[in-house]
Amino acid sequence: MNSPLNNNISNFWNSNIELFKKRFPKLIPFFEKQIEAFCNLQISDSEAIAFPQNKPNWEISISKTGIPTASEFKLRLHSAYNPIREAESSVATIPDGKEAAGVFCAFGLGYQVQAFARKYPNRPVIIIEPDINYLFAAFCLADWKDTLNHKECVFAVAAQEHDVISVLNQYDIKHCQIFIQAAQIAHASQYFANLTELIKRNLRKADINAHTLEQFSKRWMYNSCKNLIQFGKSDGIARYINAAFFQNETLPVVMIAAGPSLESLLPHLKEIKKRAIIVCVDTALRTCLKAGVEPDFIVLVDPQYWAYRHIAGLKAKSSILIAESAVYPAALRFDCKEIIMCSSLFPLGKYFESIFYKKGELGAGGSVSTTAWDFARITGCKEIFVAGLDLGYSGKNTHVRGCSFEENIHASSTKIESAETSTTRALYINNPIIEKDYTGKDIITDDKMKMYAWWFESNIAKYKEQKTYSLTANSLNIPGINYYPLEEFLKRPEKTELRKSFFKNAENNKTVAYPEQKFDEAIKDFKRQLENLAATAKKGISIAENALKKPLADYNSVFSKLSAIDMEIAKSEMKQVAALIFPTEKQLTEILNKTAMPVQIEKQNITRSKVVYQELLKAIKKYQKNLQNL
Repeated sequence: MNSPLNNNISNFWNSNIELFKKRFPKLIPFFEKQIEAFCNLQISDSEAIAFPQNKPNWEISISKTGIPTASEFKLRLHSAYNPIREAESSVATIPDGKEAAGVFCAFGLGYQVQAFARKYPNRPVIIIEPDINYLFAAFCLADWKDTLNHKECVFAVAAQEHDVISVLNQYDIKHCQIFIQAAQIAHASQYFANLTELIKRNLRKADINAHTLEQFSKRWMYNSCKNLIQFGKSDGIARYINAAFFQNETLPVVMIAAGPSLESLLPHLKEIKKRAIIVCVDTALRTCLKAGVEPDFIVLVDPQYWAYRHIAGLKAKSSILIAESAVYPAALRFDCKEIIMCSSLFPLGKYFESIFYKKGELGAGGSVSTTAWDFARITGCKEIFVAGLDLGYSGKNTHVRGCSFEENIHASSTKIESAETSTTRALYINNPIIEKDYTGKDIITDDKMKMYAWWFESNIAKYKEQKTYSLTANSLNIPGINYYPLEEFLKRPEKTELRKSFFKNAENNKTVAYPEQKFDEAIKDFKRQLENLAATAKKGISIAENALKKPLADYNSVFSKLSAIDMEIAKSEMKQVAALIFPTEKQLTEILNKTAMPVQIEKQNITRSKVVYQELLKAIKKYQKNLQNL
């Protein structure tokens, strides 16, 4: 057929695919076969185009305004009258403010994507589609040049849901504007349902992180300052990267968590250690020691006092403690073979690592178990076995018997608030959810532990070359972690020589501690930069106060001076350090709401700047107070 639509199909496809190839040359090798199939597309019926592999199976028609529209599964993807005006209306309602990315979960023929690209040339455009055939079909029916020429456009096509989330997090998922229409996602409804759930979890995580920052930032700052010298002296976990990688043999790592199901493993812990490297979370240490086993590694990264209490009064002479720079200071006096550090999650440690060398980064999923698993991963072992990673209340218990958590509950129990009452309350306080364990039985979990489970699921999916198994059947069934019977594991040969080789490999990678003289010089320079930033904040406060005193100020001059102050602050290396204890967005809004504002708009803006400088100065002074003895 030689209809106008058929001619347009050829023109649109040739133009769009050439722009796509030019803009995204690295994607082309992945889709060569599909591109070739669309290049050879034969058009015989304008209302039911036979796309390659019959994907998509669209019913094409011409809208009242003369451009193509489509239906799929009897659902209209666009207006039958004016698809372009419909698309422009949908993107016109986006609130102004942050230059947020526009995220399109599928797109039909792409009219909405083009409308966004035209209206917001400075906002990123992210297109999500699991089936590349749908993108190439859209290239046949509409002009995509506005998107393909857009200065920041991202195609997340044929990507796993977790990979898409990684992309969205780079653009601050909290502020992304997400477009999703039921008709346009119907062809991949399960994919987009999974993606939507992951987006919700990430948004919850962002809220949790903001709340945690408000609650604990001062403790993190205090601990980081007190531990700074120890942080400089200690070696990093980087020495263990790929230490368990052997060409022809396998040395597994067993990660011990403190879930109730760990009880079943305790009689066999000595035999397990003969066959693997043991990495133990802080909460499970007491239980392991009672079973007569000192773990090879103990992981403690939580800065709170109660995390330190898990190891307080204990000793493990043959164990290595892995700590973070902001742990409770007393934890760094633990009686063990050696204390090593992972890279800091906090600005003070990051600053000194940027001057010297990285200790070695570990993932932070909100639980010490996530960090312990990530340490097992970086060792290069091909198999990670987890035990007691219940992420639920196995047998309606919260933790394994004898762990520090349980002992603390018993120690603090009274006739009114018994240990049993505390445990029962813990089961039902956090929105209980019924899921399945590895035997198919029900297990009670909650939103918080489901977040941890999602962290494991998403990270295990990233590292497909390493397999993770659960040695405990009564743990929450996490996708990506399969059950491995303990009796089968114990049939494996002992790995005595490989264990020795593992530690020898790590010893050969040992780094030299920060040179003491250079470290002292770095601390002095750090203090000097803090003082410079404090002086800048004071100068900004002075400029603002002088302007506010005058009935009529030269506002152009004032704002020019304040802009120069802001630029100076933005350039300071101390900006991120001070940001840790600077008020969060929510806290700053509350402070400003309590501040008496002048009537004049200009003076209101000057007052806001003054408050920001005052809060910055407070943050700097807190650091200076805690560093004065160094």
